[in-house]
This record gives sequence, C-alpha cells and structure tokens, in this order.
Amino acid sequence: MAGRNMGLHFLLLITLSISTNVVLKCEATTYNTNTELVKPTTEITIVASTMPGANGDDTAPMFLTPPKLDPVFEYSQYVVSVDCSSLAADTTMSISTNDPGITRLVGNKTLTLRAGVEDCTNLTVVTDHLGRGRLYFEYSSAVEPAAASTHPNFTLPDFYDIVVIRMPTVIDMIFVPAIITLAVCTNIIMGTEVNFPTIKAIAKKPIGLIVAGFCQFVTMPLIAFGICKLVDMPGDVAIGLLLVGCAPGGGTSNMLTFLIDGEVTLSIAMTFFSTALAMGMMPLNTFVYARWVTTDDTYSASNIPYTKLLTTIVSLTIPVGVGMLVKRFLPNFTKKAMKVFKPFVVVTILVVIATGVYNGLYIFRLMTPTMIMISYLLPVCGFISGGLGAAIFGQRCSKLKTIAIEVGIQNGGVVATMSRLAFEQPDADLAIIVPVCIMIMTSSLTIAIGVIHVIAKKCIPRYRDLIRRDKLAMREEGLMDAKQAKQFDDEEHKNASTNGHRGSGGSSIRFSQIVDFDSAKESYI
Repeated sequence: MAGRNMGLHFLLLITLSISTNVVLKCEATTYNTNTELVKPTTEITIVASTMPGANGDDTAPMFLTPPKLDPVFEYSQYVVSVDCSSLAADTTMSISTNDPGITRLVGNKTLTLRAGVEDCTNLTVVTDHLGRGRLYFEYSSAVEPAAASTHPNFTLPDFYDIVVIRMPTVIDMIFVPAIITLAVCTNIIMGTEVNFPTIKAIAKKPIGLIVAGFCQFVTMPLIAFGICKLVDMPGDVAIGLLLVGCAPGGGTSNMLTFLIDGEVTLSIAMTFFSTALAMGMMPLNTFVYARWVTTDDTYSASNIPYTKLLTTIVSLTIPVGVGMLVKRFLPNFTKKAMKVFKPFVVVTILVVIATGVYNGLYIFRLMTPTMIMISYLLPVCGFISGGLGAAIFGQRCSKLKTIAIEVGIQNGGVVATMSRLAFEQPDADLAIIVPVCIMIMTSSLTIAIGVIHVIAKKCIPRYRDLIRRDKLAMREEGLMDAKQAKQFDDEEHKNASTNGHRGSGGSSIRFSQIVDFDSAKESYI
C-alpha cells in the first residue's frame, strides 16, 4: 500500500542529506564571525527630523532618532543620532547589548553626552543576523536623573530595540508557496493511501492506535517540555522544540516502517489518526506547555497566535479527507490522477529543496551544538517511549517497531509550514530552525536504523524467523493489501520449495498450514 509513494520519500531523504552537506560547506566559506567591523552588505544611514518624542509626546525632543530599528535587515549598518539638547548637565552613557551575535555597537561603548548640543554624537549599529536585539543604557551625571532634563516630558531611555529580519528575495516568493503546495499534495496522497477495509480491520484491535496516540500527544509533549526545562535555550529554540513535540507523525515513518519490515498499514493508519487528532491536540498542548518553556515575552503564552496555528493545522489536514473521499467515490479517477499527480509532487519536492537550500542558509549558520543535541534527543526519546508503550501492552515485534517509529518521527514539515504562516518576522524564521534541524537529524537516525535492521536480518536467524512469523500473523489478520500478500505468498512458496519448512520460535511452521486467502485478496485492492 505504501510502496507507491516510497520513492517520493526516498528521493526527498537522499536529496536533503546531500543538500545539507553542500550548505554546510558553503557556509564555512561565506560567514565571517570576526568581532571587528566587517563591511556590511548595505550601509544605511537613518536620519529623521520629525520623530515622535519620548513617551509618545510629540512636543518632547527625541533623544534617539529613530526611536527604534524595527525592522532592519541583516548584514547592514545603521546610524542612530543622539540629541542632547534637553540635557541639563553633561552625562556619561554606558551601552551594552543583550546578544552580540544579533547586533553590536561599533566604536566606544561609553559616550559622553554634552548638555545642550543637538547632534552631540551618533551610535553606529551593525546587524549580524536575524533576531530581536536590544541595547541597554546606563547613565551617570553630576545631577539626579530627574533633574537631568530641561524639558518636563523628556526621559532618558533604558533600552533601545532592534528587530533584525532577512532581506526578502524572489526565492522567498517561490519557496513559501512551494512548501505549502507540497504539504497539501502529500496529505492528499496520504488520503488516497488510506484503505478503508484495512482501517476497519485495524480498528477492531485498536490497542496499537491507542498506544501510539497516547505517546504522540501525551508523552512526546511532556518529553519536549522536560528537555526545554533541563537544557538552557533561547525562546525561539524552546518553542520550536515544543511545537515538534506536539506535532503528529510524519510520512517518513511509513517509509521506514516498510524498510524495517514493520506493519505499513498500521503505520499509515496511525499517521492518519494522529494528523486528525492534531487539529485539537496540537493547539491544546502548545497552550498548556508554552507558558512554562521560556521566559521570552516574544514566545509567551499570550503572544503565541493559537488561532493561526489552529487554522493552519486544519487547513493542512483537510486535504487528507479530500484524498480519502476521492478514492472512496472515484477510485478509477484516483488511479489515473495519481499518474499525473505524483510526478507533479516530485517536481514540487525538487523546487522546495532547490529554493529551500538557498532560503535556509541562515538555519545552518545559526545551528548550535545544543540544537543538534536536542534534535537527536527528542526523536530518540520518542522511539524509546513508543517501543516501551507497545512492549507493556504485549504487542508483537512488527507492531512494536511500527509504533516506536511512528512516535519517534514527528512531522517537522507541518511545524515549519505552521511557523511560517502563524508567526511574524523574525520569529517565523527563528521558530523553524529547530524543526528543520530535527528533520535532518531524524533522517540520519532513519538511515542508521535501516542499516542496523539489514545487518540484523542477515546475521541473526532468530530475527529473520520473528519477521516471518509477524508477516504470517499480518497475512492472517488481513493487514496486507493484495500486492503485499502476493509478495509474501511468493516468498513462502520459494522457501517451501527449497527448505520444505522453516522453524520459528523453536517450532516448525509448514507453508501448507498457511490459510488460503486468495479469495479475500480482492477486498483489499
């Protein structure tokens, strides 16, 4: 059943891995981390003669012009003028910054402000990368601060906000619609892969779905919350990690389940149900945990756009239902449409990767060892929690592997798309860094798991027998589509002709004991 779209997932996985290596090499040669002033991409001097006064009073003289840099672009230099005409006495101003990586001051950090001078000095600010920067001011004077001004409405500011965003490009205009199109198209394909008779058979024994759902929307958000509390991280990193922890399962889990001889039909069913549940559970979990994961006001519970998050996840889930309805009522049309639709998706994937590599260069530049560590830690904890949950309820090996993979692989693409659409800049660009990092690290874990499975299957006879026994159980329970059932039957005929019988768990299971399901195959096509 899932074999029809395995090639799409495999192409995306391999190309993403190659692209990651290319980007890392490019970034190593283009990004300069020197603390000295580097010639910026653009030099912009901001001069304003009619700016609102301090405290919003137009009659009060402006101390800093402009009152804030919001927004400004990366790799640029800005000049902020200081008006000291309202100072009653000479004052010393010491300047510090909340994050030198976002913005930094060129020149002396301690300035002498001459009383009564209109343009007494300038602040030269360099923006190094996107984010929310802030300059902090401390003053010392021969007079009290309250008596330091000749104007009743004038106050000396304690800080100065600088909001840095990326320079918009044509690539942005292509990338965002392309990634939205890809998310919608892959969800439509997921809907067409849902087999109603198989879903009905799985629903008769729903323990796998229940365990996966519990781990997905109870355990994983709690794990993400725990990592956020244990590891000191900025607000954008924490909220990105939390959103991934609250996300539904991803389509990559179907591919990996197929590769390690899991139960693909169960994996598809779990991905479908988790995507449907995410419409309510993802905003709910975000609301519950967001207020505790960071003290950054930008990502506080009151500032998170829950309505936009809910609207986005619903918009991305509806195509799954569309795909199901089209397959249900127009099966012949679905087969013909998929012949055109899937090549279109392949082209869209290539466009997303090509534009995404260029568009996402900043992501690799801003990655830190802490981000890489938590990007491995979250999916590994998901694999463990899903496997433990399945083991506690006595699930067979194939189901245990399927549930573990489904819980561990989150839909980072949905999170990245949601963040792009829900948050304002630069918060949208910052919030997707961790989801993208998790997708890359999960891809490497996927490759490692696949290699371990192949080695174990080749070198451990008991593991091979266990896989065969699980496939036999799936065959008897009707959890294989016609293609999978035929492939299994062919393998069994081949084994029966060469060996006569194969041992399993210390007992012999002859092929003649397998129930003939030929008449039932057609019901699963």
